[in-house]
Amino acid sequence: MAPLNQVKPLNSKIKMMRSWTLKEEQILHKYYLKERTKGIRKRMPYRSKGSIHAKAYRMGMIVANYDRPSSFKRWSTRELKILEQFYPIEGVACVKRLPRLKGLKRSKAAVIAKAKELGLKTQPLWSSEEDAVLQQYYQSEGPDCYKRVPNRSKKATQQRANLLGLAAEKNPPWCEEEIDILKSHSSLSLEALQTLLPDRSKSAIENKRKLSYACGELTFTRQKQKWSEEEDAIVRQYYPTEGGKCDKYMPNRSRVAIRQRARFLGVCLTEKSDWSEGEEAIMRQYYLSEGPDCYERLPKRSRAAVQNRAVHLGLTVQNRLWSEKEIDILNKNFDLEIEELQTLLPGRTINAISKKLRKRSEAYGDLTPSKPKNCWSEEEDAILRQYYPIEGSKCEKRLPNRSRIAVERRAKHVGLVVLKSIRSKIPP
Repeated sequence: MAPLNQVKPLNSKIKMMRSWTLKEEQILHKYYLKERTKGIRKRMPYRSKGSIHAKAYRMGMIVANYDRPSSFKRWSTRELKILEQFYPIEGVACVKRLPRLKGLKRSKAAVIAKAKELGLKTQPLWSSEEDAVLQQYYQSEGPDCYKRVPNRSKKATQQRANLLGLAAEKNPPWCEEEIDILKSHSSLSLEALQTLLPDRSKSAIENKRKLSYACGELTFTRQKQKWSEEEDAIVRQYYPTEGGKCDKYMPNRSRVAIRQRARFLGVCLTEKSDWSEGEEAIMRQYYLSEGPDCYERLPKRSRAAVQNRAVHLGLTVQNRLWSEKEIDILNKNFDLEIEELQTLLPGRTINAISKKLRKRSEAYGDLTPSKPKNCWSEEEDAILRQYYPIEGSKCEKRLPNRSRIAVERRAKHVGLVVLKSIRSKIPP
């Protein structure tokens, strides 16, 4: 006879539903309250946690469906004090104030159940004074009048107003004068328009704009505002120290517009940088000829960093027109690679040369030679049909002018597949 604390199954390899024996029930009755599901699982490894838990529940050894230690189920005096102090004010949100026990935390359902057991209730009913405040201010202010009732939220005020039959006043329809103001001052910001339309909120003005665009009632033509001398003076004075934050001095200009204007005026931020003198010397020597591609000479700098530093150093050159000599050099040497062309055109970058070649080829069609597609020959297809089912994409070694991806695509186009017996042997 095997001892009660260790029972072996008849055949552990067979996984099927087994009825509980008397010995197993005795083990469960004896050790479950002490060891719980984990301990019983060690004594009966062939039983799952779910089956052990369900059997203990059927035997009446646990009341709830949660297998937690009994010390956690009991509410401590500290938790009860927190609940009695904060539940009437905060409601279920006071669950955040409860301490953790053995890494576990009380749920909201547990807090509500315990509050019912203790007879605790949340905020009291609405008083006559609060109802009077709603009746006085809700029609004019709407749900925003919750600020006048200290212990009520915005949703609570809306629900109470619905029960009292109160409704906020709807905004009056837009008159012709207001629409004319929108038409004549369409380029202004919402804040400036609100000063001209004091009875309208920002959201109302914005919604009216959207509806007018969608329905076609209004057609606004926004013109670009020219920069005045005063605005340029503000940019020159405050941009070097404050950057884009100087938009507070110009309410009708965005930070992006201010940065673009500062770049146009050649105004830069006077910030300390970690660029060394050697790096700046390399920038001054090669940026005008190579452009942003000179970042390859600076291993610790990215392309964007080089461009920004060039703006700071004043190395940016506006796009200048191509001279007749440069165009003649391109026409005579279009067969050369771009790097060789750059040696012949030291004042042009690789990107500028490639763009010019593309434009000239589209215009004349004789600047860049047309490269024919490298079509697959019959010999290559024969090699592919012979070796691809056996070697897979490794047969690229037999096709020197083809890559592995090209071989796989051609095999898919022809309808070739690697044999199953060989597929497992081919390494990825």
